[in-house]
Amino acid sequence: MKLSLVTIGQAPRTDFNEFLKENSSIIIEHIGILDEYKNDFPKPVTDNILVSRLKDGGQVQLDKSFAVEKVKDTIAELEKGDTDIILIACTGEFEFFDSTKPIIYPDKLVGNIISTVFDEKICVLVPDKKQVDYIIKKWDKVGIDTVILDISPYNYTEDDIDRVAEELNNLEMNHVICDCMGYNLMFKNELQKRTNKNIILSNEVIFSNIFALIS
Repeated sequence: MKLSLVTIGQAPRTDFNEFLKENSSIIIEHIGILDEYKNDFPKPVTDNILVSRLKDGGQVQLDKSFAVEKVKDTIAELEKGDTDIILIACTGEFEFFDSTKPIIYPDKLVGNIISTVFDEKICVLVPDKKQVDYIIKKWDKVGIDTVILDISPYNYTEDDIDRVAEELNNLEMNHVICDCMGYNLMFKNELQKRTNKNIILSNEVIFSNIFALIS
C-alpha cells in the first residue's frame, strides 16, 4: 500500500512524523507543490490564501487558485505512478479532482466528523486573519457555528500562545479545532497548559482515521 501526501508547501513534511505510524506494509511518499521552487515563491495577490510549510520549517502563503492548479497537476502526475491513495495534506476546502486513485480531502473528513460529534458552537484556530471569513463559511456548510482565532502554527511565539489562550478562556464554548495541518502536538500541549478547553488537532483526526482504515 502506497500513500502519497500532497502538501501545498514543500516536501518532506517532517512535522507529520509524529502522526505517521510505522508500518512495513505502508509506503509513504511526500510531494510538495512548491518542490521545484527555491526562494522565488509566487506571492499572493488576493486575500483568498492557503498557508503551508516550507522544507526549512518556515511559513509560506499562496493564492488558493494557484494552489488548486498545482495540486491538480500533481494529482495528474501521481495518476501515472503506483500510488494507491492520495492525501491532500491541507485542511483548506477543495473541490473534487478527477482521479482514478482514491483521494482523501481533510476538510471534508474533519468537517463531517466534527459536525457529527458536536452539535454546538466551536472555536476554530487558523493561521492567518485573512482566512477568517472563508473559514466561517466553510464550517457553516456543515452546520457548525464558529468563533475564529488566528495564530500561525509555524512561527508563533509564547506571547501568541498566551494571547490565544486568554481569548479562549473568555469564550463560553468547550471545543477548539485547529484547522490547519501545521498545528502539532507541541502546539497543542503548550496551549493546553493555559486552557481547559478541548483542543482538537486536525492531524490527529485525519491520520488516526486513515491508519484505522488502511493499516
